[in-house]
Amino acid sequence: MPGANVWPSEPAQFRDAYLNYYHAAVDVGRVLYRLFTLALDLPETYLDDKTNDSVTNMRALHYPPQTDPINDGIVGLGAHTDFDVKPPSCGPRITIYIFTSVLPFYGRNQEFKLFKMRWINVTPIPGTLVVNIADLLARWTNDAFKSPVHRAINRSGVPRYSIALFFGADSQFQIEPVPSGVSSERLPKYETISVGDYVQRRIEDMYYQTVPPS
Repeated sequence: MPGANVWPSEPAQFRDAYLNYYHAAVDVGRVLYRLFTLALDLPETYLDDKTNDSVTNMRALHYPPQTDPINDGIVGLGAHTDFDVKPPSCGPRITIYIFTSVLPFYGRNQEFKLFKMRWINVTPIPGTLVVNIADLLARWTNDAFKSPVHRAINRSGVPRYSIALFFGADSQFQIEPVPSGVSSERLPKYETISVGDYVQRRIEDMYYQTVPPS
């Protein structure tokens, strides 16, 4: 899957602007990793040496306006959780978004006493980023950090553009629950697996349907 980028000739300076934002977003990702490790009672620099050979990718996305009824067959991007998409070097992953219209997440709304699962619209706030926890980070923390189901539906009446940075770690990094995520009441939920093997498994499941979902 690795390969050279194909850059548009217009608008002028697009490549420079895109790469400048990419490197700035990667720096944000590294800071967030340090915050996550501190929250998990790990040394702040625990993941520094596990992101030396990471392949981090960023996508520019366009969703045309939608007028059809909302259903699972007619959406900009169907319901899913992020895992990782670019072997061989991906890791306990977060996704950093900058977007211009509502992004629906599936979860519990605290305003409802029954805590029913429902779609909750995340409305963009100017000048802010959305950080989404992905499956590998959920596995690494034994689900202390959740990987939310989300989808992309554009009901704004105008084209929607977003940029998503998928920030990971090295492919050989072994994903197993951190000590703070395991207790006698909270047993490990997942097998130990390397980042690269897990990503390959998910890609095969998604595209070739040869591996059952984990």
